[in-house]
Amino acid sequence: CTALLPKYRRAPEFTIADAVNDVVGQYNELTGPIVLAGDSAGAYLALRAAQQLSSKPAGVLLWCPYLLHHPTKDVQRSLSSDGDFLDVSSLQPARHVNDEQNDARHAFALTASGVDDMMILSGEQETLHVDALTLALTAKASGTEVTHKTYEEMFHDFMLFPKFLREAEDALSESAQYIAQRCDPVVESEVDRLRRGGAGGPPKG
Repeated sequence: CTALLPKYRRAPEFTIADAVNDVVGQYNELTGPIVLAGDSAGAYLALRAAQQLSSKPAGVLLWCPYLLHHPTKDVQRSLSSDGDFLDVSSLQPARHVNDEQNDARHAFALTASGVDDMMILSGEQETLHVDALTLALTAKASGTEVTHKTYEEMFHDFMLFPKFLREAEDALSESAQYIAQRCDPVVESEVDRLRRGGAGGPPKG
């Protein structure tokens, strides 16, 4: 399995549309089953890119998504930093182009338009947990196959600390399994075989 970390233009010099175009251009040069992944604000970038890809991704993996940041189009929500290192005051509206096309694509991103299969991993105590919950509900309503796993008492981006947190280690394992199963659907994990009640033990060879 090969991981590609695309380079893309960033704010404040550039807009979200510029970043999306950079990701889409690099994705469209790839072949084979591809899992699109994003963390925090990168999750939003992945969902925006998914709308414009030449071929659908095999899956979309999102860690602790930060989605509701449009300065005028999103509903206001009450956020608290209790139990999380991510300070509410540091969350600023992203730089959106003020035009109808951008507004429409932002709305579609919140319904996971263009995505058939998605996994969301988030922490119960993180400031942005409401974004993960909102996305899981709207994506399911639009027909996306959604797996959402919430980790109790975990904070934003907790999965970056597997040496210290059992939950982080589990989140990385869940992510690796999700990617492997969608990049090579012939290969099944032992967990899947046990869940299906399959007999015969592990494959030989």
